[in-house]
Amino acid sequence: GPRLTKLGLTTKTQYAEAVAPQTDWGFITPVQNDSDLWQYIGRLSYHNYGTADPYRAQIRDFGIVKGIPTAQTEMGNPTIDDIFNDLLFGGVTYWEIAFSGSNTLVPNSGNTGYTPSSTYFRMRQVLHYIRPGDTRIGATSSDSLIRIVSFERNGKVTTVILNNKGVETVNVNGLPQGNYGISQTSAGASSFQELGMHLVGADGKLSFSLGGAGVATTIYPYSGSNHAPTIMSFTANPGYVVAPMANTTLSVKANDAELDVLKYSWSVFSQPNGAFANIATPSQATTTVSGLTIAGIYVFQIDVSDGPNISTKKIYLIVYPSNPPPMLGQAGFRIAAPYGLVFSDVGNITHANIELPTSSATLQVQVGDLANSDFSGRGKWIIVSQPAGANAKLDTTIYIYISIRAQVSNMLVPGDYVFQCNVTNPGHADLTTRIVCTVHPQSSGPVINSIIANPPSLALPTSMTQLTAATSDPQGQLLRHWWTIKTVPVGAKPLFDHQGLAISNVSGLTVPGNYTFTLRAFDDIHMTTKDITIVVNKASGRVEDNLSNDGVRIFPNPASEELNIQLLNEQDKILKVSVWNLLGQVVIDNNVNGDATKINLPLQSISAGMYFLRVKTEEKIITRKIVKQ
Repeated sequence: GPRLTKLGLTTKTQYAEAVAPQTDWGFITPVQNDSDLWQYIGRLSYHNYGTADPYRAQIRDFGIVKGIPTAQTEMGNPTIDDIFNDLLFGGVTYWEIAFSGSNTLVPNSGNTGYTPSSTYFRMRQVLHYIRPGDTRIGATSSDSLIRIVSFERNGKVTTVILNNKGVETVNVNGLPQGNYGISQTSAGASSFQELGMHLVGADGKLSFSLGGAGVATTIYPYSGSNHAPTIMSFTANPGYVVAPMANTTLSVKANDAELDVLKYSWSVFSQPNGAFANIATPSQATTTVSGLTIAGIYVFQIDVSDGPNISTKKIYLIVYPSNPPPMLGQAGFRIAAPYGLVFSDVGNITHANIELPTSSATLQVQVGDLANSDFSGRGKWIIVSQPAGANAKLDTTIYIYISIRAQVSNMLVPGDYVFQCNVTNPGHADLTTRIVCTVHPQSSGPVINSIIANPPSLALPTSMTQLTAATSDPQGQLLRHWWTIKTVPVGAKPLFDHQGLAISNVSGLTVPGNYTFTLRAFDDIHMTTKDITIVVNKASGRVEDNLSNDGVRIFPNPASEELNIQLLNEQDKILKVSVWNLLGQVVIDNNVNGDATKINLPLQSISAGMYFLRVKTEEKIITRKIVKQ
């Protein structure tokens, strides 16, 4: 945080971004009174893969006190109930889905289109109508089985109601005057339903029939004279065609906010040369298509009209001359920490490197075809070669999560282990892929030979030192470094300028006492640490040096605004004055014109800390230590 601020950046971080609200709260509570931390936190965030309550509310309330918004930043396969819980209990400002895949939009068998899932449309009742920039406002329900959230933008209010009981007539109060549309979706529905236009008068009241259990309803502000129809889903079934089959079925679902009668018009937008696709009933929502006799890509267009408006979508279909073969995807290894996943793109041979005592891994290759076939029993991993004397063990090959996997163990002899997976493709040669794992002898970690501080001890107001580490790796691996604060006096706030380098200045040593810093040195799998302690003494009132008879008077020292330099020998003249930092860099360089025996040197251009002053005269060069406060 301080480093970002020093660079003029407004960037803040998320905290604690833990796997579940309970875990998140476990990270927040130990540092809840750390004033240094919270000024750099821009969002209290959690994932939702564990115990959520009552911790969501505790994170929310803590965020309100600190003025920090909350966020749910990852969960899989959510429903509208999860959205409501995160809004009502977590008070979230941000909400995300992860690993949605077919849980949200289900691809057709040809991977040319998508159909909304059974959870999509209820979530749409929130996510379509509530947009970034809307402000959530207070909304309450007199019935605990009917949940409600409301949002406002530019004086207009959108309200979402989730019903957990039977069909109910509801009365909504406090709406701004104006026109409103109402849409609702039942649980598991493949579409949503518009309920037409409703005028809210000056009394702010609206009454309507709320659908049965699980129905999500949105009351949204309506503007304009007539909205275009909404096309909710559009698809071809089957999603691809293999000769000699020559037909498919096109279908569309649409509705209209004003409940206008909809008219449908199917057409062939493009097709392969020589093809003559025939749409049987082009004015119906569902129609068959025949004549798909030439291989290639067919594009069909659906126009949905409510009279004044037309909405359009395109449906893509691929016709294959023969059944598309399966394809192998990325292949590689799942290895225990600290290695993790090691994969390469299709066409490349994955080469993993591990060292003993790690001696096992999971072999994996992705596999699939357009028919979404089950590849159980169609793949087998084998050991192609291994080092002399090795006796690696390979267990049963399985098909799981669109991948073919096997566990290898007992890779105890250093060297290359080569594995191959064969996948049967009836009527054709097997599909194959190879991967390599090189096992290395066990190695030792990095060596931190020394850490030197310059200066090793300070007297205030000097408040900075330079830490320099000499590190090496017996195997010659690339090393990474990271400085951390281990212990400091109460109230001290040290700051590294290059925390990830072996050489770093550390400033902010403004409180007397002992400062202990730890250097972590890493290679690919090892970490070595070493501490260094800096002693900061109370201010002595002056800077000590042993050049008191050099014929120059420098005051005040320490100085804040400017430094007075005066030669005691009036026959001598000042020619040049320069200031050097502890890295040997010139930070002030002034040539002196005339016959000056004394000058005032401004120091506003340099930051606080210790420097070396060099005064060049006609007779000599004088060097002194100075301190800028």
